[in-house]
Amino acid sequence: MGWQQLIDSGVHTIVSLETRGLPAEDAARANLPLSPPTGSDLDVVGLPVEDGSDEKFMGRWARTGLWATPLYFADALQRWPSLIGRAVTTIVSAPPMVLMHCSRGHDRTGLTAVVILHFAGVTLDGMVADYLLSAHSLTVDDPTSQTFLDEALAGADVTAHQAIGGAVDVIDDAWRRRAGVTDATVAALRHRMVGPRRPARTSPAGRQPLQ
Repeated sequence: MGWQQLIDSGVHTIVSLETRGLPAEDAARANLPLSPPTGSDLDVVGLPVEDGSDEKFMGRWARTGLWATPLYFADALQRWPSLIGRAVTTIVSAPPMVLMHCSRGHDRTGLTAVVILHFAGVTLDGMVADYLLSAHSLTVDDPTSQTFLDEALAGADVTAHQAIGGAVDVIDDAWRRRAGVTDATVAALRHRMVGPRRPARTSPAGRQPLQ
């Protein structure tokens, strides 16, 4: 998609999900800068959701390549709730439409999408299907990406469903407080993604309410 197509589609805000704390050369590769056309009203916001200065994290996930899988999602959520929460809050509060991205559109984006979809009330099956769709799309540019993902999950004896389910289990009320995601933010997110909740319609006496 070109810039004009993006503008024509109604996108006003682009949130670039980044990794902070990386050496300059690594940061340039990991955090792709965007320069919208001069005169456009596109607002580009760079937000870190990971910290590359965390040596324990980098050794376990980045240097093994496993941060290209959902195996690292739960650990990232536990380490950086405030970073991820800020990204979610920014996306929800920005004028529609919002496009979020990272260098592959799969890992930092996948992690943040899991949080957003969870707050929106999407089922775990739906979140996993969304993640695997992006995994499949990567094969256009990297034919080995699907094989790497499959082998990494098999090596950990974990399915994508289990890995993402483990991440969702982290996102409880305590995590939400640490992340700074308020009830109002969750309500606004659900309204934007699924619309207002419809009240149950009255049914004849003795029958179940109609949803």
